[in-house]
Amino acid sequence: MPLAGTVASVPLVPTRRDKGLPALAAQANRFSWLWTSILIIVLVDSLWNFHAQLQFTGWSSVFEGLTFLVAGFVFYTVKRPNRRLADACHFTALWVIFSLAGVILTYLAASLSMPLRDLQLSRMDARLGFDWLSYHTFVFAHPVFHIALWIAYASLLPQVIGSTLYFAMTDRPQRNTELLATAILSALVTTALFACVPALGPYPTHTDYYPVLIGLREGIKRFSLDNVQGIITMPSYHAALAVILIYVHRPANRLFFPVLILNGLMVLSIPEGHHYFVDILAGIAIAVASIYVIARFSSGQFTFEHNQAPALCGTGSHSKR
Repeated sequence: MPLAGTVASVPLVPTRRDKGLPALAAQANRFSWLWTSILIIVLVDSLWNFHAQLQFTGWSSVFEGLTFLVAGFVFYTVKRPNRRLADACHFTALWVIFSLAGVILTYLAASLSMPLRDLQLSRMDARLGFDWLSYHTFVFAHPVFHIALWIAYASLLPQVIGSTLYFAMTDRPQRNTELLATAILSALVTTALFACVPALGPYPTHTDYYPVLIGLREGIKRFSLDNVQGIITMPSYHAALAVILIYVHRPANRLFFPVLILNGLMVLSIPEGHHYFVDILAGIAIAVASIYVIARFSSGQFTFEHNQAPALCGTGSHSKR
């Protein structure tokens, strides 16, 4: 496997001898399997879009941001070695590319215009005894609870960014790797199921994603990257990421309980995301399966041997699990 071969051949913690271009090569090789996974998604997007002919504007700001992040990664790897700042730039760049490639992949999946499955999903909710409208009414009848759910649902992007920077600055690259790898796998499974089981969601007409999803299904081709929307109803990617965030902040981690509470509320925020209850269950199941697969795939590969190799200049603390 790429991961095993890469890690076995290159020390995960660069030594003081690994400066300049050798340090940059070591860092690139260290995470080559993550880059490969993301670039495969980019390739699939490109090949698929050759047929679909979707057009996306707003690339200049993306390239400017990526240029800044890559420059920071190179600077803190080659010129002024600091693994924490280098990892902050590196993982943020990976997330930017993956997020854009993933969103484009969902737009391409929606453009297939497969039959909508809202009726079947609502019937599945009914069989489970869940009444979406009753729960929606209950939530809006309790303003404090509603605000808490709204904050939790809206916190997904800040949580991802904050977790990425937190793990980088506390010298936990293995947690950053777990977060990104499980997010990638969950996104691929979620998008595949969305392509086969598309849905608009309960009462979607006043949502931001509704005109985008309908437009894709009706043949609209032009979209702006400055205003991309999450358009997946089934399964819930919010629910999947909520479980993943709880997992990567597992003890020992001082943020575990705040993250647990916040993402527990996110799972309950069904009205905010206009999801069916089965969407949430499916998202949780996908996250658990993805965590298991990544854990098995990377077993023993993210152990950082600080006793065998000193850290880069400017980072003297030990890695933590």
